[in-house]
Amino acid sequence: MKTKLFSIGIMFLALLVCTNCSKDEIHPTPPGESPALKSAPVEGVVINVPCPDGIVDCSDLIEAAIYEAHLAGPGSVVQLEECTYYVSRCIEIRYDFDGCIRGAGKDKTFIEILPGEKIDGVLIEDWGLYLSSIFFFEASLSSNIRMSDLSIVITDPTPAHNQDMPDWWQGSLYCLIVITGDAVCTSFNNMGFTGAPGNFYGYNLAHGFHIFNYPDPMEGSHSLTNSEFENMVVTYNGFHHKNSNWLVGGSPNKGNTFINTKYGP
Repeated sequence: MKTKLFSIGIMFLALLVCTNCSKDEIHPTPPGESPALKSAPVEGVVINVPCPDGIVDCSDLIEAAIYEAHLAGPGSVVQLEECTYYVSRCIEIRYDFDGCIRGAGKDKTFIEILPGEKIDGVLIEDWGLYLSSIFFFEASLSSNIRMSDLSIVITDPTPAHNQDMPDWWQGSLYCLIVITGDAVCTSFNNMGFTGAPGNFYGYNLAHGFHIFNYPDPMEGSHSLTNSEFENMVVTYNGFHHKNSNWLVGGSPNKGNTFINTKYGP
């Protein structure tokens, strides 16, 4: 019970630990202090994920493509097409991933929950809790996770079940993307994160994305640009970081927009 109460506290009392800033305000960590800082990735093998033939479950297809990109080596790309991909469960990436999951544009490529399905909670070992998400990355030193040019859209007012503290979440999805690990770099560009009305503070979605590590702090660099958050409680949450650089465009003229959110820029 203490672990669960502590987790709730850090999720909502320590929101938005990262500081919104422009590129000119970034002060990089000196070389050697943060082993996760990496140079710009070079694109490698491209793994194409074909559009589904109708409204069918693409969970295995997407998860297999990400693993194939992992095996292909650093810089590989999982390329999604101009269509909607449906999932019935969390896409779990519990290995180092140095690559990009890329769509055809945030107004062209969509990931949604398969109609009639609910997303089960998956174990977040750092907290000892089962919570729901669409993507879950359990990363480490060599992970450099990029996502771009796609939207994740949740319309069901109660999209999740079988997660801890059901009376608290009331059927809402905990997060669209969860990333945890000791030293991780991330980049989100031209992304759409969209929820809808629901039972949790009036929304069906608690977080857009959450990047954290516990009990050891996370090191790395993180960027969020040209993206849109709509209809959720918390837009993005970076918790328990050390020697981390954040680049977040916190207003429309810097690339990101925030519409009908309870907490966030």
